[in-house]
Amino acid sequence: MKKQILQSAILGSIILMNGVAMAVDSYSDVVGYEKQSFPVGTTGHGVGFVKAAKYQGTASSVTANSLSVSTASFTANELAPSNGLPGYYIQITSGPQTGVVVDITGNTATQLNVAAGDLAAVTGTPSFVVRPHVKVSDLFKGNTDLGDYSDTITLYNADGSTTTLLRDSTQTSGWLDAISFSESDAVIYPSQAFLLSTSAAGSFTTTGVVNPSTTIVPLYAGLVNLVSLSNPSNGKNIQQINLGANLSDYADTVGTFSADGQLNQDNSLLWAGAADGFLDSISFSTATGVTVAGTTALLVNTSGNTSWAQPSPLAP
Repeated sequence: MKKQILQSAILGSIILMNGVAMAVDSYSDVVGYEKQSFPVGTTGHGVGFVKAAKYQGTASSVTANSLSVSTASFTANELAPSNGLPGYYIQITSGPQTGVVVDITGNTATQLNVAAGDLAAVTGTPSFVVRPHVKVSDLFKGNTDLGDYSDTITLYNADGSTTTLLRDSTQTSGWLDAISFSESDAVIYPSQAFLLSTSAAGSFTTTGVVNPSTTIVPLYAGLVNLVSLSNPSNGKNIQQINLGANLSDYADTVGTFSADGQLNQDNSLLWAGAADGFLDSISFSTATGVTVAGTTALLVNTSGNTSWAQPSPLAP
């Protein structure tokens, strides 16, 4: 397995962008940290970093249910789910399905297994990377600004369910299931956003590697698609983040929200096609000057199942 250097490695250069510290290590990974602030109330957040790669290489073969690497030497089921949560995922990094992210359900020495059909659209022998998932426990580890038994995090899942965790810093994970009050944790998928509800103002710091690849972000009809640009350095104009490419003209919408704890919708935007881009959904005028902050939340409503091919934060 190709080892990746974490923040403890010798760093070649330091980059400071909009309060975000990033560095390039000798393997050309861009690593760093970002401090996100929150007020009293509810705010939407994304995660600007991924975890360092566990393995990267080129597939020998791919089926709908597995990816094989003839030269690999994994330990059996070292990448399998743990405590009911997927621990690792595959991200395709070349070919027509670049950016596809799928959970690993188990493995042999040379084969990575996924849920039935998850790799059905992937053809050929693409390059890929295996990364550990970012979990809620990772994101808020050591945080002292969150209030026990009052502050919550809410995630909207691909099956239509909602996961809400209640802060309890005495637990190993730092969180309880808000319904059962048993210790719990949750995966935050690449470019998935979440709601944080807090009783006092504070901040949390995220660390990791800047994702060098395009990420395919699934968007589901009739569900709450809470997503993020996941760019730790800065924001971009909403017309320039490729979000509209797979949306339906004059049907699909995007909402942006205030950061004051009230979660008011600042903008409601309608996709009007490649020629016109996003329009204000009330006035139907072209949306100008709408900047999507790098790690805030967007709400995307779609009329059919589709996806967002989100460029890497490293793309110009």
